[in-house]
Amino acid sequence: MKIYIGKNIFLRSIPLLIFCFLVYLMIPLTYSTRTIDPLLTIRFLILIFNLCLAYLFLFFYLKHINFLVLRNSLTISVFFFTLTSLISGISAVNRAEYLYSLTRDCSNLLLYIILILYIYYNILHINMIIKTIIFSAMIFVFLGLGQYFGGWFLTIPGHETFYSTFANRNLFASINILIFPFLLYGFFRLPKIWQILSVITIISATFTITVIRARAVFLAVFLASYSVLLILSFYRLKIGRSDLKSGRIILLVIILTALISFGISKSELFSEMHPEISYKRLGSDTTLFVRIYAWKKTWSMIKEHPLTGIGGGNWKINLPKYGLEGKRLETGAYQYIRPHNDYLWVWAENGFIGFILYLLIFIIAIVYGLKILKTKGENKILIILLISGLIGYMMIAFFSFPRERIYHSIILMTYLAMISGLYSRSKSNHDKKEVFLNSLIVRIVITLGAMFLAAAMLSYSYQRLKSEIHFYFAYNARGRNQFNFTIAAIDKIDPGIFNISPTGIPVQWYRGNAYFQTGVLNKAFHNFLQANQTHPYHIFTLNNIGSCYELYGDHDSAKRFYYKILDLSHYLEETLINLSVVYYNTKDYVNAYKIISLCSIDSNNPRRNSYKAKIEEKLFLLKED
Repeated sequence: MKIYIGKNIFLRSIPLLIFCFLVYLMIPLTYSTRTIDPLLTIRFLILIFNLCLAYLFLFFYLKHINFLVLRNSLTISVFFFTLTSLISGISAVNRAEYLYSLTRDCSNLLLYIILILYIYYNILHINMIIKTIIFSAMIFVFLGLGQYFGGWFLTIPGHETFYSTFANRNLFASINILIFPFLLYGFFRLPKIWQILSVITIISATFTITVIRARAVFLAVFLASYSVLLILSFYRLKIGRSDLKSGRIILLVIILTALISFGISKSELFSEMHPEISYKRLGSDTTLFVRIYAWKKTWSMIKEHPLTGIGGGNWKINLPKYGLEGKRLETGAYQYIRPHNDYLWVWAENGFIGFILYLLIFIIAIVYGLKILKTKGENKILIILLISGLIGYMMIAFFSFPRERIYHSIILMTYLAMISGLYSRSKSNHDKKEVFLNSLIVRIVITLGAMFLAAAMLSYSYQRLKSEIHFYFAYNARGRNQFNFTIAAIDKIDPGIFNISPTGIPVQWYRGNAYFQTGVLNKAFHNFLQANQTHPYHIFTLNNIGSCYELYGDHDSAKRFYYKILDLSHYLEETLINLSVVYYNTKDYVNAYKIISLCSIDSNNPRRNSYKAKIEEKLFLLKED
């Protein structure tokens, strides 16, 4: 196979070493204490910065690109899936959230392409990538163990005690299983020191998975393991003792089995160590009911917009439109911001074509891996592990949201790029009609164009991070009733880049609420109207607009907004009281009584009891007349 590299620098280790350090080591260990979500935006910024550097190296030193690596079906599927993310903006209600979702998908595409090129032009780059992942995994797994056993590292933002640098225990458990293929490869194929590091991390990661007990992760482990056995049986692969070191495998299996058995049988030990954690039972169905509820609402979105989708990042905007049942959602104080199923999420936001392409990415990658296994290559162990990792990811994606998380997406792109790069190498070895893209125009389009795209995304991600930091200060100031500071901080936020908090509440609502609390009604009303454009179905916003209209004496408009809320949440007590007050102020005491009677008879709300008494008094006087 011919390889053309300007001065052979692209083959050297320094660019890849920088790349691996920033992507695989720095990102999972980085967090922010100045944003509501401590991980997403800061890690996204680092990823984009690294992509800018990577494409800069590529532009100067890669003189020729083999067209085979860019035209395979997997690369085309990833590209067209990103294109569906772009097109979905046609239906988006909130453009800022759509733009953020689109840039994340674009970053995945750029990361995938750069990884393919690294792997395609030098297969030894795979070992460097895997070594960095192993070293990174060893660090963040031991951070989690330190939190659990010693109460250390709890200054890292997160909750539920056992989360390492991944904000919560479920995300920590899922990333542990996703890095398992690389740990096992290190155990099987890398030099002795890396075998030792790998097995230590494997044992530690198994312990964390057992303690956390995320059911999606257990299912992922089962399916991934079963897929390995199925592949070995179906293809009748004979992997020698020298390759797998069967004695060590038996010892490792015994240790892992003992760990898992101990963790499952001694659950009370862990709950006693950390009573503040609500320890998960494998049979618990509370979270499953939550997911089923979210899936039903997502299916309602899909049925209304099956082809075009509702726009990237707009799931949480549209959810209330389909009704809010249940005590947690009806009040508006709690928001669902994701459906906990990436497949339904993609279909709802990107439409049917996006959903099919998303599935095709996994299917083609697995098919490519199986085709590589039929060749006489030396990467069979790696391919089997990558396929099992993909199957594990697919299982996790059915019950969780790895597509949203930066490091989970990086690991997925690494799976895909390794399989695609190795497949392209195997094709090049047998295809005498290699097509090299030598022209300056093609070089500029592919490399310089990608670099400029990454640079634009870098500027965007930096501005988004700044806006989220301002919001963090505004949010905390509101909690201290420092409303002038809240207003000043939100004034610094660019609403075209960031206008919905990570909890799903419009940023303008916070500013409107601050103005309302300080008695500036006209500015409060203006901000509530802006918040309504950002999020047309947000209960707090609709309620506040109705209240402002009532204060202005526009009773009909007030009723219109209160009824909008009742269409979403039929028995929201605060809205029922407010609507009853409107009827009371217009002397329509009969309807006022009907509305306030919809409140629960067990309500202890003083406003409800006070107005009900007033309305009953008026009705009594009317009867006497």
